[in-house]
Order: sequence, then C-alpha cells, then structure tokens
Amino acid sequence: NTARQPAWACVMTTRSAITLTTIWAGLKLTNTSVTATDADQAFFRYEPGTNSGKFQCLYSVGGTDYALDSGVTVVLSTDYVLELWLDAARKPHFYIDGEEVAVGVNAMTSLTTLLPYWGVQADTAAAKHAYLRKLVASRLYS
Repeated sequence: NTARQPAWACVMTTRSAITLTTIWAGLKLTNTSVTATDADQAFFRYEPGTNSGKFQCLYSVGGTDYALDSGVTVVLSTDYVLELWLDAARKPHFYIDGEEVAVGVNAMTSLTTLLPYWGVQADTAAAKHAYLRKLVASRLYS
C-alpha cells in the first residue's frame, strides 16, 4: 500500500506501428488506460495524440488528477525501462531509462492498496501490440 513506499518497474519494447496505440503502465486501482477513472493511481501513459507523443507521468490523489510531462518522446521499435516509486512522504517519482523525469508534488492517499498494471490498447479496429519484457512490483520498506 502507499504507506509502505511501493515500487514498480517494467522493461517494454514498442513495435513498428504505435501511432494508433495507447500504452499504460504503473500502479492503479483498475485496469484501464483512462486517466480519470481511479481516485488514486500513479502510472505512465502514452497516446500519440496526447502530450505530443511523449510519455505522460500521471497520478491521482483522492480523485484529483495530475499529468506531468516526462519529456521523453515514444519512438518505434525501442526498449524502455519504466520505474516509479513512492517516497516516505508518499510522493511519486517517475523514471525512464534510469533518469528521473518527474516527481509528484502532492502526497498520495495513505493506506491505499494499488495494483501493478501494464496494458496496450488499439485506438482503431486494427490490432496493436508492444512487448512486456519484465514487470516487477515490490515495496521499499516493510
């Protein structure tokens, strides 16, 4: 739960056709790419028509949603290491390929149990895909 400084990471590879694909990955309450669904969450999201094709770092606290720009443009056929963790003050830290790209300024709701998710969604009828190489969810302290 959020009071135990959860940590989440994955290694993923984009494919050669991601222009009509939404990818989301992180800690959420439900398995959906929609930003405003969960009252509490911290996750990465890519959708080509949003944020100029760059990863967004999203988090929600008690139903208030925050979107941070990672500055990292998603590129075709590329490996990414996505990591996030909550510090002792329950603020989310977002990393891409080992570099911290965003830090939340608001503390996440205490004692909320979040679940690890990674998803790919086609924005059209044609099937889309990316590869999940590794997914790790843990806690920094017990």
